[in-house]
Amino acid sequence: METVFFGGGTPSLVPPRLVSLVLETLDAEFGVCSDAEISIEMDPGTFDVEKLKDLMNLGVNRCGSYIQDVAMDVVMLSLRTARGLDLKSLGKAFGSSTILSVCEVYKPHIESGHVVCLDEQREIAAEEFSSSLSEGNKINEVLAYIRLSDPDGFLLSNELISLAFNVLAPYVSAWMVQKLATPVKDRRLPILGCH
Repeated sequence: METVFFGGGTPSLVPPRLVSLVLETLDAEFGVCSDAEISIEMDPGTFDVEKLKDLMNLGVNRCGSYIQDVAMDVVMLSLRTARGLDLKSLGKAFGSSTILSVCEVYKPHIESGHVVCLDEQREIAAEEFSSSLSEGNKINEVLAYIRLSDPDGFLLSNELISLAFNVLAPYVSAWMVQKLATPVKDRRLPILGCH
């Protein structure tokens, strides 16, 4: 199995030991890949830092929750604006490897013209993008924003938004673990930069 999803109702109310038993049974009966995506829906107020850490220690590597819904909305709206998704802020929040991952995923779409890259002042040509990407961390110095070339192209934009979110989801989950241990007044979604 490559994917395990605990959803419906409020699975985050289930004690981690029961989640462990389910995962052990699935592994014994069907075999769960070592790099499987194991996700669980989590409603606010049904978990704390310890429970989240316990679930992650069991292999849960993706959490569906309000914060991920907000992150998805931010990605969706950002990619459809004239300026685009702010990669510099994204890099500060989640590390420079995030920018590299987003760029790798979008490379074919940048080369085809469906996605546009910008530095602080201008659009970057696909050739310049590819050259900077091949030099690894140089892309972090060159690229500031990434957006859809046609923000109204509904079907393609949804596909491209999903690509970005699949890259960002693990970073958002890790951010959740870190922020759940902080007082509520100190929690901010890094992509938004607001409370």
